[in-house]
Amino acid sequence: MKKAALFFIFVLWSLGVCGAQTLQEVIGQDPHKAAGAYYVYDNSSLPELTPAPEGYKPFYISNFARHGARYCTSEFDTLRGIFAKAEKENVLTEEGKDFFTKYKAFYKKVKNCDGNLTGVGKAQHRSIAGHLFQRFPEVFEGPTHVEAVSTESAR
Repeated sequence: MKKAALFFIFVLWSLGVCGAQTLQEVIGQDPHKAAGAYYVYDNSSLPELTPAPEGYKPFYISNFARHGARYCTSEFDTLRGIFAKAEKENVLTEEGKDFFTKYKAFYKKVKNCDGNLTGVGKAQHRSIAGHLFQRFPEVFEGPTHVEAVSTESAR
């Protein structure tokens, strides 16, 4: 009985009858979310902060952040290999040929960028710094010490 009830709930949920939003609705509202783990989070509008208790003010910020958006590591090579093989075997459609021509030009620009920050990744870090400066200007008044530590990777 429990299995039947769970299955029924799953069917209703998958049809969008119950639950928040369907995958189609989410992607329909923002097609970029189809990128899954590669979706670039939009932090352009942030919620109001809870004010500090009376008599207290910010004086120090410690921020631990993961890298911003980066170039893929092996996916560019894999896709190029698949299309190169299809081109060699003469099985590409006209649309495939057109795509691969454009992709080869793109590939020249990114082939040695594996793991490096993209322009979007750089903008993400600037945005974080901008939000911190905007929200906590008193921390940055007068002499300020900023220490940034990163991995040895070219990011």
